[in-house]
Amino acid sequence: MKIGRVLIAAAAAVLTGCGGSGGSAGITPSAPIPTASPSAPVNAQFVVVVPAASVMQARVKPQYISAAARSVTIVLQRGDKLGAFDVSQGSSSCKSASGGGRTCTVGINAPAGNDTFVVSAYDQPGGAGNVLATGTIVQTVSSSATSTIAVDLTGVTASIKVSLNGTIAQSGTAASIPIVVQALDASGNTILGAYDRTITLTDSDSSGHTSLSVTSIIASGTAVALNYDGSYMSANAVISASAPGIAAPPETSFHTAPAIAAQYDLPPFTAQDGSQTPLGASGIVQGPDGNLWIAAATVGAIVKMTPDGKTTMYWPPTLWAFPQEEVVGKDGAIWFTERDGNNIGRVTTSGSFTEYPIPTQYSNPLGICVGPDGNIWFVEQVTSMVGRVNGDGSITEFALPVGSFPNDLTAGPDGNLWIDTNPFEAPSAILVMSTNGTLIATHVLANSNEQPYGIVAGPDGNLWFGEYTGGALARMTTSGELTEYATPSSVPGIVSLAVSKQGDIWFAESGAAFATTGQLGYITPGRSTIHEVYLNMPLHVRNITFDSAGALWYSGFYDPDSNVGKVIP
Repeated sequence: MKIGRVLIAAAAAVLTGCGGSGGSAGITPSAPIPTASPSAPVNAQFVVVVPAASVMQARVKPQYISAAARSVTIVLQRGDKLGAFDVSQGSSSCKSASGGGRTCTVGINAPAGNDTFVVSAYDQPGGAGNVLATGTIVQTVSSSATSTIAVDLTGVTASIKVSLNGTIAQSGTAASIPIVVQALDASGNTILGAYDRTITLTDSDSSGHTSLSVTSIIASGTAVALNYDGSYMSANAVISASAPGIAAPPETSFHTAPAIAAQYDLPPFTAQDGSQTPLGASGIVQGPDGNLWIAAATVGAIVKMTPDGKTTMYWPPTLWAFPQEEVVGKDGAIWFTERDGNNIGRVTTSGSFTEYPIPTQYSNPLGICVGPDGNIWFVEQVTSMVGRVNGDGSITEFALPVGSFPNDLTAGPDGNLWIDTNPFEAPSAILVMSTNGTLIATHVLANSNEQPYGIVAGPDGNLWFGEYTGGALARMTTSGELTEYATPSSVPGIVSLAVSKQGDIWFAESGAAFATTGQLGYITPGRSTIHEVYLNMPLHVRNITFDSAGALWYSGFYDPDSNVGKVIP
């Protein structure tokens, strides 16, 4: 594998190359540079052109000399050392060259006859330090005539870089993403031309949705692409590069940018009293039948929507029950809270309803979840209680501190229930309750106006929730340690969270007012950057959920219509 061509001439020769973080062109002098008469007999001389590290020119010849070269050695393969020559900045053998580099002229006395030369460039004086490039050539040298000897130098790989070129593919749209592969010498300069060892690329994606156009790289400039077929990917594709003798092979991760796949506008429906009433889309879940089930709060109904947007209306026994949040139970039915009906509702995928009265009147049930014990649990905002639906359909209530005003709850990784609360006369807090109703811990938040809302357990073993008025996404460890991540939008109004198949934490941004453009956001646990997905409408986003294929569905409303949409993460 060859990377450069060095000319050794009995009268004059040129050894040129390039370096710099991105590579650069060799600089060839326009005329031979005179040198002082050597003290020993000379029958060949080298003109070594060392480029400036910052030079970025179009490459004319495939010669390689690193910008970090400080010495060049020339030896015979049989072991005779013909010399180690200083090519560093300020050497008496060197003169300034165009582009900020330098041209260094050195001479040797080579034995006449068939010689095998080994030429090497080092990053330290006197042929010491790291070898940056090396090459060999067999040539007949004459003692009486001028002959030209061509020598190839190959950069010695010390490390590898691999990266995507910055292009982000949209989910659902096929794309070919260029991959940049660089072999670096010991000085950190990019090697141009052939490599001294083969770089192998691998793709972690076993789904077949991505593939590499090339898996073996033997020279710079090789075109490599990651081909994406446009399908949904449940995990990122990790592209790894390796080569013999290279420690800690680097890798880069391919992921698609979320894309809106569908948006369905839902105008006012005819209510049971015959009036045209806004739907008021709130809770949304995917049922075991593959359809979306939506709590239509304002019209007082449960709506079944097929993935292609066809809707069927189902009416709970209690009129104007104002259904709010939903969850799919262990029994495969959709369970929901009835804010005005003061019930916990249950509907099968065939549309059959059962309602379970809450013992305490005017409780204002809101958040609902499947608890660590498999039972249905919910919060009562006004009465500051947590309720459990027992196996016989009865409801047991457990009191929280007076005035807690809970919004939501979830099953925590520790086997307890985690509840977000927003008291009127005390700081906001996250409460921890066992499944026997015992309050275990109270984690008070720093700011009283944060108003936590929409809590979920993340794949990192932490709890995640939104701060509706605090303008941030929050992460809490099971010991109560809090970390907050500010969202790019000024007033996000986070109300609902869900975890994607990739492990990202997604959330709905309802906005402070109906004039606010609705949007979604997400963060990858372990990172600090929040990304947002704009829905391009003044939507008050209320709830999100992931379907079995990994697509995200949202529900929301804007006066007087509602909107349900599908986003490919």
